[in-house]
Amino acid sequence: MQTDANAMPSNIIMVPEETSPRYRSRSDVPNLLESPKPAEDLDVKEAKTMQQPHDCQAAMAVIEFPDHSKAYRVNPAHMNNPKYAYLLRDGLPRKEVFWKLQTRMPMWWCVCWSVIIGCWRGFYPKPVMVVLYMLGFARWGYALHDSSHVGTGLSEQVASLPRLSALFVPFMGFTPLQPTYRDIAWLHVHEHHHLVKSVMDHGSGDWDTKWSAMPLWKTIICLFAWPSHFSFGEVAWHWLHCPAAHWPERIGTNVLMWAQIYVAHKMNLLKTCLVAGHISGVALIVLFHGLTHRASYYQMLMKDPSGSRSVRWLDTIANALLAPGQWDDMKFHDAHHALCTPTRFGTMSLLCRFYDVDRVRTDIADMVDEGLFVDADGKVFNHLAQVGYKLGSRKKHLESSKKTV
Repeated sequence: MQTDANAMPSNIIMVPEETSPRYRSRSDVPNLLESPKPAEDLDVKEAKTMQQPHDCQAAMAVIEFPDHSKAYRVNPAHMNNPKYAYLLRDGLPRKEVFWKLQTRMPMWWCVCWSVIIGCWRGFYPKPVMVVLYMLGFARWGYALHDSSHVGTGLSEQVASLPRLSALFVPFMGFTPLQPTYRDIAWLHVHEHHHLVKSVMDHGSGDWDTKWSAMPLWKTIICLFAWPSHFSFGEVAWHWLHCPAAHWPERIGTNVLMWAQIYVAHKMNLLKTCLVAGHISGVALIVLFHGLTHRASYYQMLMKDPSGSRSVRWLDTIANALLAPGQWDDMKFHDAHHALCTPTRFGTMSLLCRFYDVDRVRTDIADMVDEGLFVDADGKVFNHLAQVGYKLGSRKKHLESSKKTV
């Protein structure tokens, strides 16, 4: 299965390794559609000064692994297909973004505190409070992730959430330093999404995917000891490494956190809140980074011949606990990594707040079946081959199902 060679620009920008730092912005990569100059005529300095427009054409650029072992581009057939325009090009209705996105972190922070107050008032015991807190924290975590992927380009995504909304961070565990939204978002898009890549590639220098590179039992034990972005050591590293412009938010978030600690102490629920926050933080990282980059996880999902990645016993539980599209966001996490930064795709969780979940799921499954990526030669390749999936198998299954009806 190949794309039309005439639809692809032939010039491939090869940035030398010494100029490809780990946190290299996508704005450093020239837009190949609007810059037909041959690669040999572009030096590194010129490539860095070229500005990448905030539109779906940026998906055509090649963003390489540090060792040049792989180069991925989003399949241009998807970019040019009107069927997928609402996912990749149109963006979200700006008038609705405030109510459907920017209010969600404060809202779920309030839910977490409502759960704490309910336990304090004696409505349920502490173990029940921990479980309810985990559910509220999960929805808060999805809101944080959705907010990190609004718009196109790194700076636009990091700045998408108003500072006042970003201050509402619930208990995250046993750390005297509270992580802030803008630090987490900045690291997420500059490290975890600094390459357009296959979701199961663990050789890109990305810390977060390494949680899926080890056995699951080891991942869980390690995260309980060092809960990634929510650990004391990593938060301290955020403060040294992330932009100094984040300091007002760091100060505000930590002042609010210590106020929460004081109130929980007066309610005689501080230890329970810290335990609930720690377990919730670990569970969130296990879900987002410990599972969704794991080959065995996709082997389980791709057993569904329809390509919808249905797991009946798991779907029923997850869809009952999460909002429409949120569990699908985890199942189609490979599409998220392919499309979220160079296009206006964002997250499936957020898209399903504006569009019908069945329509979004169907169209994403079709894109995966047609091939999400093309290589440096413009040929479609299968990023799921290692888990036994074959491109076009969904289409064949659906056609055979129609014939038997």
